Amino acid sequence: MSQPSTAQAVVLAAGLSKRMKSRRVKVLHPLCGRPMILHVLESLRQAGVERIILVIGNQGDLVQQVVGADVLFAVQPEPLGTGDAVRQALPLLDPAQDVLVTYGDTVLFRPETFRQLVDHHRRRAAAATLLSAYFDDPHGYGRVIRDAEGRFRAIVEEKDTSPEQQQIHEINTGTYCFTVRALQQTLPQLKPQNAQGEYYLTDVFSLLQVSGEPIEAIPVPDPTEAYGINDRIQLAQAEAVLRERIRRHWQEEGVTLVDPPTIRIDPDVEIGLDTIIEPNTWLARGTRVGEGCHIGPWAYLEGVTLEAGQAIAFTVCRGARGKAQPWPPLMPGRQGPSGSGDARGKGD
Repeated sequence: MSQPSTAQAVVLAAGLSKRMKSRRVKVLHPLCGRPMILHVLESLRQAGVERIILVIGNQGDLVQQVVGADVLFAVQPEPLGTGDAVRQALPLLDPAQDVLVTYGDTVLFRPETFRQLVDHHRRRAAAATLLSAYFDDPHGYGRVIRDAEGRFRAIVEEKDTSPEQQQIHEINTGTYCFTVRALQQTLPQLKPQNAQGEYYLTDVFSLLQVSGEPIEAIPVPDPTEAYGINDRIQLAQAEAVLRERIRRHWQEEGVTLVDPPTIRIDPDVEIGLDTIIEPNTWLARGTRVGEGCHIGPWAYLEGVTLEAGQAIAFTVCRGARGKAQPWPPLMPGRQGPSGSGDARGKGD
């Protein structure tokens, strides 16, 4: 699959995360064994985006520690809205490249979706391209308004929609692609003319529309990708989606999952061909499984290496991250992991 010709993205991660009701900033909440912001960054890198600017604010020092030095950071001192957040990143952008803008709490976008957005934007020579989605229940989202020919006309926030517009099911996902020139021209013109006193990035589209700049809007094929995380309920829903994707991936790669919904596999786990995983098993971060292994039922493995053909069940084993803790004992005749951890099967 072709790589996008863009090389940069802005990820907005400076929100206060009030609805999470947590002392921890939202983008650092764990999702499938890693902070959610790392899922977004990984998807962007897999899409071919090499230059990433992360806009941070609340607990920004902690976010920097987790993310590391592979991204650039822009600081939004006060939460003055999405337009203001992108404005903080503007000095770090390469004017010669388009820029993809997304959020640190929209973790379900696949790399191919980012690629399709950027490729469409460039093929149409647009100043801005909006990624939309069709929701059965669009309540709470801004609507995408099109003309009779299906061309983009406006984004209308829900509180401003007419009764007719409320029946529109195409919503704004908040993920976009811009030319840097378009942002340079419009961001300085934004005004906080709303009840929140914030600078809205969506107002950029109105300014571009007035100046006659070309604007595109394309729907994401799977609307599930557009789901954001605002509270603990949505966090659990996003985790369920990601876990199912991981299970399907390994099934497609030749791994047998017995009763898949009861099995959890973290993103960085490696599993060999013809391995069988029994119910109520969790393969946690850092685990490496060779070909033809038999794992579970009731096994938790973290940081453990299983050589080809090994079997293990009814155990907790944390490998190199701590002393292995098998409980209850392994099933008779089953062989424990080698290399990391000291769980042993009967007869060892």
